Amino acid sequence: MRERKEQTMTVKEVAKMIGCSELTVRVGLQQGVFPFGTAFKTKESNKSYVYVIYAEKVREYIGEKQ
Repeated sequence: MRERKEQTMTVKEVAKMIGCSELTVRVGLQQGVFPFGTAFKTKESNKSYVYVIYAEKVREYIGEKQ
C-alpha cells in the first residue's frame, strides 16, 4: 500500500505544479472547477475548508506520465 503522502498533495504543492496561486487552487476546488480534488467544510458553521487533492489526478490534469 502506498503512503498517504504519495496519494494526496497539499494546496501549495499543486499550485507550484500547475503554475498558479494557492488561492486559485483553493477557490477552484471549492467551486468544483478542478477535477483533481475536493473542498468541504466539516460543519456548515465552519468558515474554513478541508482540501483533499489526489496526486494521480493532478498528474493526469497536467498530462504527466505515470
